[in-house]
Amino acid sequence: MTLTELRREDYLGLSLHFVLLAVSILLVGGMFYGVGLLDTTATRQLNVARGELSSAEATLQQIAQEEQVITSYLEPYRAIEAGAVSGANRLDMQESFAEVRTRYSLFPIQLNIQQEVRYTLPYAPEIAQPGGPVDLLITQIDTSLPLLHENDLAHYLDALIGASTLLLPTECTLTRTTQNPQELLRLGQHLNASCSFLWYKFQLATANGVGQ
Repeated sequence: MTLTELRREDYLGLSLHFVLLAVSILLVGGMFYGVGLLDTTATRQLNVARGELSSAEATLQQIAQEEQVITSYLEPYRAIEAGAVSGANRLDMQESFAEVRTRYSLFPIQLNIQQEVRYTLPYAPEIAQPGGPVDLLITQIDTSLPLLHENDLAHYLDALIGASTLLLPTECTLTRTTQNPQELLRLGQHLNASCSFLWYKFQLATANGVGQ
């Protein structure tokens, strides 16, 4: 059959086939476009989920770090609450240094406990009915310790910071006591650590006005 022999019905049939082919192509293209759009959306949502997961992990890590900090200060806080810190005196502090020296077999520690300074802590303005006055007492303690080796200083500071008293090191200077190389070969006090601490205490007013 030639083109001249095609009837009108044949042309209509061919046209219908072309229309169906075009529609099929459009449908297939639409499907590919839809799949691509879904893939893009899924990728975007996956990236958002990954970002939220990373944020949650960072938050959990921060909470864990804050929990460690809170735990490290829990015992001193309980001591304050029980009145143990407020009742501490200079003799107690001297005994604390002596106990650290005995525990780690350190050389004698020279102590200079200075006069304490008192500050009355203000209450926050939004507190409608504040309690009695709370005083913060700060005492500077200067120490000098001969060292056999550097690990003595690490044990010394770690024991004092981990004690129940609120003792904060502010400065520590390590000096060599001899410059003679031959002396350094001998076992002895070749180093000296001069450290300063701030000793914090709280004094709470009781019903009769006497601090504790």
